[in-house]
Amino acid sequence: MSSLLINYGGNMSQMPWIPVPVRTVIEKEIDGEFLLHDPLTGSVHHLNAVAGLVWRLCDGVRSSETIAAEVGAAYRKSPSEIAVDIEDVLRNFSEKGLIGQL
Repeated sequence: MSSLLINYGGNMSQMPWIPVPVRTVIEKEIDGEFLLHDPLTGSVHHLNAVAGLVWRLCDGVRSSETIAAEVGAAYRKSPSEIAVDIEDVLRNFSEKGLIGQL
């Protein structure tokens, strides 16, 4: 089981893109934490609350920039404070085959 966490800090440096969840990934929320399971690969991923929020905002409509703004608002951080961290989480999701992009 892998763990996806966010550390705050950083500057906006990436171009916005629109993350889309892979349809085969199954999401479960247990006690405010998220588990993602990909039955095709057998992988299970444990997300903290922040990464879970990022996952939920990956809807194929919101851009990475919008996701950073919404997570920032939820945690009272400016998008520029957390943009690099959000990009890291999205990149991690992508590398693990959990999301694609439009």
